[in-house]
Amino acid sequence: MKSENFHLGERIYEAFRSELQKHGYVTTTSDVMPNHEGNYTQSDVSSTKADALLGIQIDSIGYQKGLFSSDYGPVAIVTAKIISTKTGDTLYEQTYWYGLTDESGRIMKYLAADQRYTFNSYDSLLSNGPLASSGLAALAPLLASAVANAMSK
Repeated sequence: MKSENFHLGERIYEAFRSELQKHGYVTTTSDVMPNHEGNYTQSDVSSTKADALLGIQIDSIGYQKGLFSSDYGPVAIVTAKIISTKTGDTLYEQTYWYGLTDESGRIMKYLAADQRYTFNSYDSLLSNGPLASSGLAALAPLLASAVANAMSK
């Protein structure tokens, strides 16, 4: 994907910024980073001027063959976590499965990938870099919308 100039982090950031602003939230960036376990220290969290901190962790992303198909499709496992900067409490945490079929096992929330990102062979996947990149990038607005809608409830 490097040859496609693919920057998923930037796409996720822009999707969240746009979606959260549509829901009336004011957004800003922060340099606060989680530790190796995905947790934030209270001193780091309280150092930001925002009311809450949203962290996105990409646990896995790429293309794989489906369980019941020989086709390759995009898959990702991504966790969204929102923490109160005042208390350090977790306000929201959800892991999402993004893919062509729901293989989340009902533990994660499913975000459906578009079937147009299906490739019938590994060679076909590799020879269609722009489309393959688009299949992974399509995760960003779906994830942002799902989290923003959950926050609005």
